[in-house]
Amino acid sequence: MALIARITRRLFIVLNILAAIAFLIACANRYINPGDWWYLALLGLFFPFMVVAHIIFVIGWLLARSKFFTDSFMECAPVWLF
Repeated sequence: MALIARITRRLFIVLNILAAIAFLIACANRYINPGDWWYLALLGLFFPFMVVAHIIFVIGWLLARSKFFTDSFMECAPVWLF
């Protein structure tokens, strides 16, 4: 049972990191020229879904009482600042 818990935790950490990278790139879309970086500009279309996924990660880490709560919570800072 401990093996499944460890694998699940690592999977959620990797998914959180990937979601955070995509979220931060989507936040930077206002500075990216879509003529040059059209595939990065497409992330802007999925921004509302990424915000919901990010909130779910924050709540999930909070309920799990993990240190990753603060990491996920602070990734929202670019949205608040800009």
